[in-house]
Amino acid sequence: MFKPFTAVVVILLLIVLLPIGGLLMVPLLLASVALLPLLGLLLGVALLVGILRLAGVVLAGAFTLIFSLLGFTLMLAVGAVLFGLAIGLLHVLLPVLLLAGIVWLISRAARPNEPRALPPAASI
Repeated sequence: MFKPFTAVVVILLLIVLLPIGGLLMVPLLLASVALLPLLGLLLGVALLVGILRLAGVVLAGAFTLIFSLLGFTLMLAVGAVLFGLAIGLLHVLLPVLLLAGIVWLISRAARPNEPRALPPAASI
């Protein structure tokens, strides 16, 4: 730890040296003032790029929603068309199957019944 006298000396030195250090920084301050137009240009370009990136993200999200809704709608439409085609084919096929079934029943009923074979006798 500092002794009280040492602390006072350090504080006095800092009070003297801080303005001197500030004066030594004046040339760097002038150089940074010369770069202020470049800083303004950099901030302007950065702001423009940020706005364009944000607009791009918003557009990408909007187009994603539009295409997903369009795809879902088309999927439902194609499903409805295929369901309609299936129902139409069923209406065509059902009478054909009914007639084929009736013909099969008539041909089966016209055949004489074969006698059933007796089960083999059990051997004792």
